[in-house]
Amino acid sequence: GDLAIIETASENDFAYTLMDATGDLFLMWIGAKDLSDNDNHVWYDGSPITLSPDVWATGEPSHVTHNCVQMDNGYWDDFSSGDIDKWYDEKCTYDFRCLCEK
Repeated sequence: GDLAIIETASENDFAYTLMDATGDLFLMWIGAKDLSDNDNHVWYDGSPITLSPDVWATGEPSHVTHNCVQMDNGYWDDFSSGDIDKWYDEKCTYDFRCLCEK
């Protein structure tokens, strides 16, 4: 399979439901990437991300050198920021779990 393309709010919610069902807080790669180092992320197949910008954590995407996208179900947050179940851009070299699709 490939990294997941999340096209709807319900797919995004379902992905977080899967993450939360594990009982762990962690980060998970999805199939979005910044192909031109300009914080303009698209899906790996080149299609645009059409979800509401509120899927991103506050201030994200934030780094032109962070070209991949991770979902976070609370790992980075102390729960006071309100940025639970949000996306972050990150360097593609980190070893995180992956959300894949067939």
